[in-house]
Amino acid sequence: ITYMGIMIIAVTLLCIPIYFPMWGGMFCGPKEGATESDYYLADFTEEEKAAGMAASVQKFALEAASERAAVHRVPAKSDEKESAV
Repeated sequence: ITYMGIMIIAVTLLCIPIYFPMWGGMFCGPKEGATESDYYLADFTEEEKAAGMAASVQKFALEAASERAAVHRVPAKSDEKESAV
């Protein structure tokens, strides 16, 4: 209990370098032009995408993009829609 305040501040400081391209970080905004597909499909190689291993993730990314408010939606690329179907 003696060091609780110090620990709270120390743990909070550890969150500063965390950065998400879509949403930004504590002191910086999101990356310009970042899309859900870029973020979620970054874990897959081109070979895995071509083999269809990323199809469910692609579908999820398109659904996540459609959940945005209309003013924040980025027009989907035509190849993303075709490959997700």
